[in-house]
Amino acid sequence: MKKRINKEKPHETPETAAPVEEKFLTPGVMVLLALMAVGGAFVIARFLFGIGKVANLNNQVPWGIWIGIDVASGVALAAGGFTTGAIAYVFNRDQYHAVIRPALLTAMLGYTFVVLGLLIDIGRYWNIYSPMFNWNGNSVLFEVAMCVMIYLNVLYIEFIPIVIERFKGRVNLPGILAGLNNLLEKILGIAEKILGKIMFVFIIAGIVLSCLHQSSLGSLMLIAPYKVHPLWYTPILPLLFLLSAFAAGYPMVTFESIIVSSSFNRKPEMEVLTPLAKFMPVLMGLYLAFKIGDMIVRGTYVYLLDGTFQTNAFVVEVVFGVILPFVLLLFRRVRRSPGWLFFAATAFVLGILLNRINVFVVSYTPPYQLTNYFPALGEIFITIGLIATLMFFYRVFVFIFPVLGAKPVKMSPTALGLIALAIVTWAVMPSHAAEKRITIKRPLPLEESITPSIADAPKLITLNNPVVNKFSDKYEPVRFMHAKHANVLRDCSICHHRMPRENGDTYGKPVNMSELITNESVPVGCAECHKEPFNPKNLHTPGLKGAYHQLCMDCHEQSEQTPHIRGPILYSAMVRGPVARTLDTQAPTDCLACHATKVPDHNQLVKLEENVDALAVTKNCLSCHENEGKAILKTAHWNWRGSSPYTVGHENRIDIGKRHNTINNFCININGNWPRCTSCHIGYGWKDKNFDFNNMTHIDCLVCHDTTGTYKKAPPGAGFPKNDVDLIKVAKNVGRPSRNTCGMNCHFLGGGGDAVKHGDMSSSLANPDKDFDVHMGIGAGMDFKCQDCHKTRNHMISGRSISVAAVEGDLSCEYCHTDNPHIGSELIDHHLNKHTKHVACQTCHIPIYAKGRPTKVYWDWSQAGKDIKGGKDKYGMPTYMKKKGSFKWKEAVKPVYKWYNGTVRRYLLGDRINEKGVTELTSPVGSIKDPAARIYPFKLHEGKQPSDAVHQYLLAPQLWGGFWKHWDWNKAFESGMKSAGLQYSGKYEFVDTIMYWGLTHEVLPKESALSCAECHRSLAEAPFCGKCHLERPDVSFKALVHKGVNFKFLADLGRDVKNLIGKTNYIDYEALGYEDDPIETGGRFDKLPMGRIEKQRASID
Repeated sequence: MKKRINKEKPHETPETAAPVEEKFLTPGVMVLLALMAVGGAFVIARFLFGIGKVANLNNQVPWGIWIGIDVASGVALAAGGFTTGAIAYVFNRDQYHAVIRPALLTAMLGYTFVVLGLLIDIGRYWNIYSPMFNWNGNSVLFEVAMCVMIYLNVLYIEFIPIVIERFKGRVNLPGILAGLNNLLEKILGIAEKILGKIMFVFIIAGIVLSCLHQSSLGSLMLIAPYKVHPLWYTPILPLLFLLSAFAAGYPMVTFESIIVSSSFNRKPEMEVLTPLAKFMPVLMGLYLAFKIGDMIVRGTYVYLLDGTFQTNAFVVEVVFGVILPFVLLLFRRVRRSPGWLFFAATAFVLGILLNRINVFVVSYTPPYQLTNYFPALGEIFITIGLIATLMFFYRVFVFIFPVLGAKPVKMSPTALGLIALAIVTWAVMPSHAAEKRITIKRPLPLEESITPSIADAPKLITLNNPVVNKFSDKYEPVRFMHAKHANVLRDCSICHHRMPRENGDTYGKPVNMSELITNESVPVGCAECHKEPFNPKNLHTPGLKGAYHQLCMDCHEQSEQTPHIRGPILYSAMVRGPVARTLDTQAPTDCLACHATKVPDHNQLVKLEENVDALAVTKNCLSCHENEGKAILKTAHWNWRGSSPYTVGHENRIDIGKRHNTINNFCININGNWPRCTSCHIGYGWKDKNFDFNNMTHIDCLVCHDTTGTYKKAPPGAGFPKNDVDLIKVAKNVGRPSRNTCGMNCHFLGGGGDAVKHGDMSSSLANPDKDFDVHMGIGAGMDFKCQDCHKTRNHMISGRSISVAAVEGDLSCEYCHTDNPHIGSELIDHHLNKHTKHVACQTCHIPIYAKGRPTKVYWDWSQAGKDIKGGKDKYGMPTYMKKKGSFKWKEAVKPVYKWYNGTVRRYLLGDRINEKGVTELTSPVGSIKDPAARIYPFKLHEGKQPSDAVHQYLLAPQLWGGFWKHWDWNKAFESGMKSAGLQYSGKYEFVDTIMYWGLTHEVLPKESALSCAECHRSLAEAPFCGKCHLERPDVSFKALVHKGVNFKFLADLGRDVKNLIGKTNYIDYEALGYEDDPIETGGRFDKLPMGRIEKQRASID
């Protein structure tokens, strides 16, 4: 008989292992059973009703706490098995054999816990052995699955000698089974002999396999560089996982040993644990050194003070989970005290647990995340139930088998040599593989070679199926942004969820993205299965319209189109104020943004007699559209003022606008000039300050809804049309607004002429080609109408101009292109997507503006009223007019670049000028230190305009019917300022002013955007990208960095861009606050891990 544990002398350590003889059922065990029952109930629900009933997992967050805790943490904390095995067997440290069997049991049950967690997560438990028969050598997950599966079997084999020791010589089957006693004894004896000779093979296998998959678990997250927070994402993540597993082994053994000793009323085995604790700070320190060193090298320490949940979790993990136990274990007193040693070991165990949860759950942020993940009650109780099950079976095993206490067993020198050879082989093989890859220079697989490819998804699809129109032909065809949705969802099967089995099959079979790629199958359109609604033969299949709506509403049920509300997308200067924000709603577009109601034929609806005036036309419109008329009365286009949430210092005002108090350095101000200025107004009769803004009959419906192209307003007519306009013809041919109505009737001609005011808008946009504007281009372009981007609700139009304060809705490139607009898996896509945190889309895609017609860049009012002979410049544009002064024009202009966070400082009428320099009428807000700001392109318009020499504020002259009539500035200022409600001192001077105008139109195709070399001179010469990256035979780094706008070609076409040819400092980085080119000297926040280092700073994207 084996020696039992002496309950009367618990302080003595048994020389041999033996089962525990205690009361099995205790209150603690009953609690474990209760938790197991609750967890089991949720497991049953998971398999009966599906994972959605018990978990908050989805296509964007496929891994939750079941992977973070049950798998990743379970593997890491079971490392005590191989680390203790290594020190006891490989290094033959006899004193540690007492903890071998408990560590082995913990590892065996821990990996069983891992597999059970996987079974629950996968659901198809019968496929758990699938990786062993379906090899995929390119998958890290395959390697993890193989190692875990094999290692679990190895652990069970290593536990067999304990089972043999328990039953050998004690087989005593009752009754008719007694005849098997001798046979079973012989089998146990044979097994003992065989395992005694070959056990070292399994020990070797256990150590090697555990090292492999401990590091490979870290490799799993290397494939998600844009989804894992930079504090955790690192190229050495596999090494950190391996080092942390090494470091966790002995603390876990200590934690378990002291818990077991306390549970069974035994004295802790400090004669074993104290010497073992000497190794803990060494392994912890090694892990900590690599972790902190990696953070310093990559520069990710800049995130530590962000104060976000993710960064706080990282700080807690490192400070309390690594640094604190490391420091404590440096003290001998801590290592000798059971209480302090348990505290330090527990802190590190919890730190590793938190690390795995952080890496797999907390740090994981998929792009354009629709919902935030938090584990459901089912996930939590299943995890708790699994942990309770592990603890319960640990108790069962130590009551049945001789686990606690063990004899020292030494390994032979031959076995030690084989283990050393295996470890060396394992260490060398990856380097040979890497060397082979470098020699062959095998290119990374391009996403474009995959079918179906997200990168090759059609950009735009027009939905106009006759099946839908047959039953409901109320709406115009829908322009569906297919590429945007593909890029956001990254999974075609979310929408294209079934495939026909054969021709005529309208039910099909379910598919997923992996299956589509494996079979190289292009998804079929919705109309393949969904056709007419309520088909008696296919009642289970919704009609095409129902299928569209069901898919759309999954995301767009919650939408944001409320006027004056700041928008949702991070890193978008046009949708946020001074604080960067994440997505507020699932989808920023509601139904009417895409479904434009068809305009009926008005030939029979318009009831007008000959010789009608404009007011009569409006009354006829209001007879049907009274609600629309009421809506217009609330808009900024009607009131010329509105909410100004992005004007610094005036965020809560609703009275700022052209109607009274804004001023520019073009036509200056509206006060006193109403009849001329309001020829751009969407109303009739605004000839003085007494205009009634509540009178719907003065709305001009035709200026926006004309489709004949014949409706024009009289320049000095206070908004009324020209006398020769056939109003009845126009009224009978109304339709949706077009580029002609928005542009040629107003915005293209702002400032008194074509392209005068807006550098990125001119008559050239009426019918541009793709190379002039990729969005509005006809033919190969997308032929966008203005409202395709400027979404409209109740006649409130989204978007804003820096020059105008009123805002009725947000607008951003990211609404369609997302925060990761560059689709692909190549390194260039990664770098370009990193740029979007610091550089606005327009900066690269609008390298020049005013490509079609020259725009005014300087206006000097001080020369007005003089009899100076004017001329024309090289563009054929006038340089002087008596009414307006002298001008300067420029074509194909390089923008001015400023930091911009979406807010503006705005000069208002009556504000004091800058007496010591130039007065900025509009200036973008932002700086290099502002995380919400990005580099943004602007047109800079300079001017010289009148100011009150005494009151030191800008003057609003009456030009129309004033200065342009009598040429007397004093009279013009007196009458103009009286209309504005401000005093005029009688003395004036002319001062310098500037205005910044944001650029968002004339967007070039991606092939013609700024090249890398044009902004980064360090990339303009050899070895180009090779300074940081290995050359590849399939990629020309020189061609890659120079790919972009061809200024030489534009110059040959006659554009005034010769000074831009070969430019390598297109953006003045020093003016933006950088030391120099960020690639050379380092950026503001993020840093790349492989950059060239100069001036002691790592390079960034």
